Amino acid sequence: NISPPSSTAVQLLPESHVVERYETWKQDFAEEDSSEMFVVWGLTPGDTGDHNNPELVTDLLADLDWDPSSREAQRWLLDFCNATASDPAAPRATDIGCPLRDMDDWLVDSAAAGQPRCGGVSRLAV
Repeated sequence: NISPPSSTAVQLLPESHVVERYETWKQDFAEEDSSEMFVVWGLTPGDTGDHNNPELVTDLLADLDWDPSSREAQRWLLDFCNATASDPAAPRATDIGCPLRDMDDWLVDSAAAGQPRCGGVSRLAV
């Protein structure tokens, strides 16, 4: 008596193979309710660590040309945060931290409470 397959997945490699372990990890990750993502600006790629000593980590290399002070840059960063939060693949929007959105909320709330900040602006960009 032959029973139908329990899934459409086909395993061609042994479970110990790195590709099969990745597939298992990917399925486990997709089933979790939360995940983390960090996006960092203002750094230059580079490795200053000792390639022969993994205990010594690299330094962060600042991108001295990165300047988020313009209105356009702040608007773009805030729009990026909002677009990321509204993406269907993103975790719940309340779980997504964005310092620029937090600052914008603070400016809006302060202005609404009659306590404007940052020279009286009520929203980003400042």
